[in-house]
Amino acid sequence: MKKNEIIKSFNLLNNNDKLKFLLDFSSTLDLDLALFFISIAMDKSEDIDVRIEAIKIVGLYKGKYDDTKIKKQLTLLILSTDEDEEIKIYSINTLSILDMNDDTLSLSQKIIIGNDYILVKEAAFSLISSHKKLPLAKNILSSMISHKIFGKSAQRELKN
Repeated sequence: MKKNEIIKSFNLLNNNDKLKFLLDFSSTLDLDLALFFISIAMDKSEDIDVRIEAIKIVGLYKGKYDDTKIKKQLTLLILSTDEDEEIKIYSINTLSILDMNDDTLSLSQKIIIGNDYILVKEAAFSLISSHKKLPLAKNILSSMISHKIFGKSAQRELKN
């Protein structure tokens, strides 16, 4: 199916069929399709399960394109004060699959230090840990050794 057909087909579906469509989706994305799925994730009128599946697709089926716009949109979801925690967690998990940069690592550090729900913080810590070979990730882990919640995990990550 071509991208215009995918978009048109999806937009004609009801919520249950949208979710099934997303669960069955398994094609490599180009930037336009990735932005379409991100727009679904950003749309609070969509069912939360539909939004989550759209976020997962962006990470699982990333094609060869500059993902800067995608990362900006995911960051907006993560930083939104009235966003559902599950959306934030899946957004962080998707960010960890995309091209990593210092901004994403710094965002994750900010989440851990901030007032987010513990599961959101754990997703941010996991993102940092999964990129611990990068200099900034290693520095962040080193700075967290005395952290009340993540200190022992940071020590363990640095040893491995």
